[in-house]
Amino acid sequence: MVPDPRDPRGVRHPLPAVLALCTAAVLSGNTAFEDVAAWAYRAPQEVLAACGARRNALGAHVAPSPDTVERIFGRLGAQALADHAGAYLAVRAQAGPATPGVGAVLAERLTGAKTNEVPELAPLLRELDSRLPLAGHVITADAARTVRAHASLICGDLMGLVQSARPPQVRPRA
Repeated sequence: MVPDPRDPRGVRHPLPAVLALCTAAVLSGNTAFEDVAAWAYRAPQEVLAACGARRNALGAHVAPSPDTVERIFGRLGAQALADHAGAYLAVRAQAGPATPGVGAVLAERLTGAKTNEVPELAPLLRELDSRLPLAGHVITADAARTVRAHASLICGDLMGLVQSARPPQVRPRA
């Protein structure tokens, strides 16, 4: 569940309704934030009803304004929202054989302007592994992530496939 970052006093639009409307907007092909907010604002009554939008005094469903959507998403924060969405999907992920073309994005991490994605992969995988043990799952990444440190992390710490390079100490019997 995504916690509502707003003060409960004065909340006119339930957070689940706003998130559902924005999800519907993205599924309808809107990718720019302004387009998502505008689509939600212009959504037809049946969509507003299905998403749980509030009703006005006349009984009509009311969409949140684009400014309201912007304020809510600004307070939620992109990384926190991505973490909640990934946690939701991770709970529902079912272990099993890998199926080509079937999968879900369970985690993503914002990358700062002064860095790149390579140093962000290990923290992302460790955080994901704490929510959903990755042993037995398929991890996909593009070629830029194929570095020795990532392979060691995945095959060693996360999957338990690689044993320590040092042989165990054996003491002779006396």
